[in-house]
Amino acid sequence: MNLKLEIAIILFQQEKITLGIASQLAGMNQLEFQRLLGSRKIPIHYGIEDLHQDLQTLQASDWR
Repeated sequence: MNLKLEIAIILFQQEKITLGIASQLAGMNQLEFQRLLGSRKIPIHYGIEDLHQDLQTLQASDWR
């Protein structure tokens, strides 16, 4: 069992951290983390904070 992954899932479920932070903590990209959550029947909440974080990540990576 990957302890960081389990902690990331718990914190995400409790809405203590965003999807982006949780996936980073788990050592996965967001899509992989979302698939894992889906396989465990854990709902994905995606709010304004998640959107802002994703936009900052995209801007920092100079993605176009």
